[in-house]
Amino acid sequence: MVDYDPHIHIDPLTPARDGYFFVKDIEIEHSPIGKVETPFKIIDARGINEDMANQVKKLTDKPPIFENWKFVNRLSSFEGLYKILKHPSRDQISELDRFFDLKKKVWNSSHTVLSMVFQRNPFERNQFKSGYSTPLTWNDFTFLLDYIHTASNAFVLVPDIKIDESMNLDSYIDYVDNAVGILSTFNNKPIFVPVPIKLNLDEFEKLIKTYKYRGYTNLWIDFHASQISSTQFTRVRYLLRNIEKYLNLNRTVLYFSHVRKEINRHILDTKTTASNALAPFIGCDFLGIYREPQRGGSGTNKEDEMNYILKNKFKDKQELEIARVLNRTRLFDPETYYYYNINEYPQSIQNVELLKKDAFNRMFNSISLYNEINKARKFVDEHQNVGDYIDTKLALKKEPELAKELSKGSKDQSKLFDFFNNI
Repeated sequence: MVDYDPHIHIDPLTPARDGYFFVKDIEIEHSPIGKVETPFKIIDARGINEDMANQVKKLTDKPPIFENWKFVNRLSSFEGLYKILKHPSRDQISELDRFFDLKKKVWNSSHTVLSMVFQRNPFERNQFKSGYSTPLTWNDFTFLLDYIHTASNAFVLVPDIKIDESMNLDSYIDYVDNAVGILSTFNNKPIFVPVPIKLNLDEFEKLIKTYKYRGYTNLWIDFHASQISSTQFTRVRYLLRNIEKYLNLNRTVLYFSHVRKEINRHILDTKTTASNALAPFIGCDFLGIYREPQRGGSGTNKEDEMNYILKNKFKDKQELEIARVLNRTRLFDPETYYYYNINEYPQSIQNVELLKKDAFNRMFNSISLYNEINKARKFVDEHQNVGDYIDTKLALKKEPELAKELSKGSKDQSKLFDFFNNI
């Protein structure tokens, strides 16, 4: 078993008395990043170029950390990766850069994280509608891990693999141990081990207990494009309880990523309640990228599409396409915690068409969340309370059950603490 070193020092500063919002001072060893006060928002780097990255650096109060990511779920992705690793051209690294859509000028001059999720076991032969994937060997995978290690100069995230009939929890733990062992060779970076959010309760406890014995205290919670909402709180609370029981939340660093952006979004909505913005209220230290579930389209043929148009009362296909654009490009409003359609956003927007482009949309939302998380962190650091802050957000006031879950104590309980503290 490898001698794991988290390469992180944690100084717990302020816990909210009425929730799971923790303010920590986290020092990253051997890194120019140095100390970071958390919760902290990671910037989504998908599609951004050098000019955009430089603008981000001007708009944030501290040097940003960029996350790029790859979700491997289609036969073409599995086979494309296999071909790069098994039958590379002379410039294998450039092929992997293209596979991950990394822009070298951005990546080489920034603090970076690379996350990767496999929807199926890459070490097995998987059946798809159009054929079978070719399994990777550990020798192939070792090269991939070395690439991820080199491309990640802030944190190194062990790729996550969906647990299913081809990879049970025991096999998953063996995989994580092997990956950590490979990544730990000649390493001075924080390595984060994955925790899939869709485990059952027994699996959560077994995995966290195992991580305790291994000494793994840097955890990245892969939300698998799930939303943070009332339906997920049982699972999240149970996970946090096990982390507190076996690892201690104040001695653990939690990196949330691949979180769904909005709660129960629908194409006809003009605004939706934020999902990813809620991460700091449930123990998140670093909030990474959002990812939407991969589903088929609204229809696979003209008849299905026409039925979809009629069902949702669109006039025609053109109106449907306009709605689809608005549905996937909503903007986060930090004052309310709603994601608004661009044409309904409460503040004036000069370049609407630009913000309909995925890279700019992600950049805008990342920076909005970055600023809002900073604001929330300062409030909690000063008041040790999240309930009063939550009450200022219209979207959360409109959903009292959701607000209640984010604040494990009531206002009356906070007043009781204040009374006794002032005696």
